[in-house]
Amino acid sequence: MKNIIFILLSIINVTPLNAAESYKFGDRLFVASPKGLNLRVEPSSTSKILAELKYSSQITIIDKLPFIKSFSYLVTNFNGGNIQLKGHWVKVSFNNLVGYVFDGNLTNYKYEGQGVGLNYHQIFGVPKIDSVKSFSEPVDGKRYEKITSIKTFPKILKEVEVFSDDCWDVKQTFKNITFNEAYWLINRDMIDADAATDVKLYREKDAIVLTYYSCT
Repeated sequence: MKNIIFILLSIINVTPLNAAESYKFGDRLFVASPKGLNLRVEPSSTSKILAELKYSSQITIIDKLPFIKSFSYLVTNFNGGNIQLKGHWVKVSFNNLVGYVFDGNLTNYKYEGQGVGLNYHQIFGVPKIDSVKSFSEPVDGKRYEKITSIKTFPKILKEVEVFSDDCWDVKQTFKNITFNEAYWLINRDMIDADAATDVKLYREKDAIVLTYYSCT
């Protein structure tokens, strides 16, 4: 996989979804936003800030208010525009402090740094890789070799990458992970990358799907 920058991010069929909606009392989650997250006295964006939690800081869930204190805010879509992350305020503890945070910036997975594929391997484990060679349809009388690589990570991620004529056509399918978690994971893995076009992030049945096309 080559370095990639998001030129276009398209969000399709977005509905409200907690960042870590399967959490429960006592669960420990991590701050996913690279800018960190404010721990507040009350479940409100105007409430007093108790502490500024850094990226990857670990918090413990004390309580959640799923249908009372919903919240959303805009994040970059990597192309000069914005998309909306939706979630709820949850009551958490951090060190000796107790307060509220927006769960759209939380994740069940600890993201360690940045770079293409780095977090995938650290979080999801070593993938099983299957590769198949074939040839494209003739283009100006010439057929190009195509290499289809299928990477299957345990339980979470399947990546299908088709390489032909120095270009990559990629589809990543995430399961057992929410839209917000997938957004933050991709945000970290694709930072400072280049050359991608037609990048899309969307829901597909019970999965989150990322597709893009990249040429060198």
